[in-house]
Amino acid sequence: MAEAGRLNLPAAPVIRAEPVMVVRAAIIVFILLFWEAIAQSGLLYRDVVPSLLAIGTAIVRLLSTSDYYWNLGVTASEVATGLAIGGL
Repeated sequence: MAEAGRLNLPAAPVIRAEPVMVVRAAIIVFILLFWEAIAQSGLLYRDVVPSLLAIGTAIVRLLSTSDYYWNLGVTASEVATGLAIGGL
C-alpha cells in the first residue's frame, strides 16, 4: 500500500511520432511533391495544374478581400434559411 506523501510523480511523457502519423505526413508530402512536379513538367497546359506558389498566392489574395467575407455571410444565411425551412 502506498503511503501519502511518498508517491512519485509519473515519468514525463515521451513524445513519439506514431507510425500512422508518419505515414499520413509522408503521403501528404508525396502528393504535394507530385503535384509540383506535374505543374513544373509542362505535360499539361499551364493553368490546368498550377504550381503550389500560384495556389498559395491566389488563396492569400482571396482571403484579403472584403467581398469574400460578404459572400461567405450571404451563403451562410442562405444555408441557415434553408435549414430552418427544411426543419419546419
